[in-house]
Amino acid sequence: LCISCLSVSGYHWCASTLIGPMVKKIQMQTVHIWANSRNNGRKNELLSSLDGTNLLFRSKSYLPLTTASRNEISRMSAKERHDQLMIYLRTHFLLDCSQKQTLQQVSDSELIHLFRSSEICRRLASLLMRPYWYSCNNNSKKRKTCILEEYPDLLLPQRFAILWSQLLTLPSYGLYCGPEQHLQNDDDVEELPCSENRFPFLISLIVPAFRENGTDIQKRLIKAHGSCVDPMSIELILVDAGGCSNLERILHPCQINMDFHPENSSSSSESTSFTSQWGNAIILPFQEGGGRGPCLNFGAKAANGKILTFLHSDTTLPSSWDKKIIDAFQNQNQQNDSTKTATFIANSCAFSFGIDTSEEGLSNNPCPPGINAVKATANLRTHLFSLPYGDQCISVPSTVFQFVGGFPDQCLMEDYELVSLLRQRAADNEWLDSEKEKVVIIGGDPVLCSPRRWQKFGVLYVTFMNSKLVNLYSSGSNTPDDLFERYYGVSPTRRRLECSPWEVDLDDKSKVTDLL
Repeated sequence: LCISCLSVSGYHWCASTLIGPMVKKIQMQTVHIWANSRNNGRKNELLSSLDGTNLLFRSKSYLPLTTASRNEISRMSAKERHDQLMIYLRTHFLLDCSQKQTLQQVSDSELIHLFRSSEICRRLASLLMRPYWYSCNNNSKKRKTCILEEYPDLLLPQRFAILWSQLLTLPSYGLYCGPEQHLQNDDDVEELPCSENRFPFLISLIVPAFRENGTDIQKRLIKAHGSCVDPMSIELILVDAGGCSNLERILHPCQINMDFHPENSSSSSESTSFTSQWGNAIILPFQEGGGRGPCLNFGAKAANGKILTFLHSDTTLPSSWDKKIIDAFQNQNQQNDSTKTATFIANSCAFSFGIDTSEEGLSNNPCPPGINAVKATANLRTHLFSLPYGDQCISVPSTVFQFVGGFPDQCLMEDYELVSLLRQRAADNEWLDSEKEKVVIIGGDPVLCSPRRWQKFGVLYVTFMNSKLVNLYSSGSNTPDDLFERYYGVSPTRRRLECSPWEVDLDDKSKVTDLL
């Protein structure tokens, strides 16, 4: 069963990183050979119209700018997203995209700067350029198409097709300035990071907690503090998604760098020391609902670290974990002195997978049989297919995380979607003009996940369900909410608002514009 689960990951990896690029190259070569064989005056015009990037779109290949939830994709058609983007450009950037002359007057550099600096523009552009299934002539048979094929006269998608590779280029990681740059005034938190991408902390450790015992979280955070090299350069953000107990044992909600005193806490002197020695420590109550994806994005929005590290509350970090994360990004973004050629850029990193089978980790319960097979196949999946999951402590530079849209706004498979996008960027060189990217797997000691789910349901059931959920999600036959209910046996907490935060922000800006 573990091997079959590994084969599922292998299939999706082959489809996205081997078969897809191979088909694209064959299609491009075939079209150019056909065009060159046409001995007429339209040859140059034809080759010009079949620009490489444009051809990749027309051949149903697609590398999105940002992540997107299933609801965002299905909520509007590509044409409706196009109209939405044109209205936004006209009202906020004074661009009349409906007029050919006005759009053509905007230079490529201006258009690239506009979309690279605006999250809403990137998200709308990513959604409108996404391929979709289309019914031909009211027939039940569908084919996959894109907005370039169905609406060839639209000017904005044509510009996107030509400039897409430049829009995909990742921003720089930014600069670490030290904790002294941290603003103590809560009203000023939104100013960080500033336009120059200066960060007061090297790492923001973001820990989501839902129906967890604060005492257990405290023990793991004490270990994380003791095993890191420089805790003062780390910001701890614990996101309380509800149903937790004893979180006051860690620190009082929403207090920054709070010094604890024995009379104010029932925790031990060890934990008192640990809470006051992080560079920054804060608990944020999250009441919006919607599952772990929105919860993680909520914590990331409040983070001030150069690198965002997402740690599940039941996972234990290895020794020197902060140094290993920092080295994963520094070592991969340098030049090779012997060959004078640039190495790849790490767009993310994660640790190897482990399960805490110590006496403390097992909580004096028996170790589930077959647990070693789970660890072995999970690490094969991770190293062979560059597909780590959320329980392997995924780390992403803050600028990169914001640029690619963060986790999709959905309750389940949010880690799968984000890593799949980062992995696709690393594999799909046809799109990127910049250096090659890579999802780095950190060697050495792994992170240790709690064995409680395997103890409760057994290795066979958990492994089968994990494999089945990936297949159901990849096929598109089930929504994330359906999968959440199937996996956990309960419905996800309902969102206060149905739309994603960026869509709410877009609606608010549109309402303000209408009033003006």
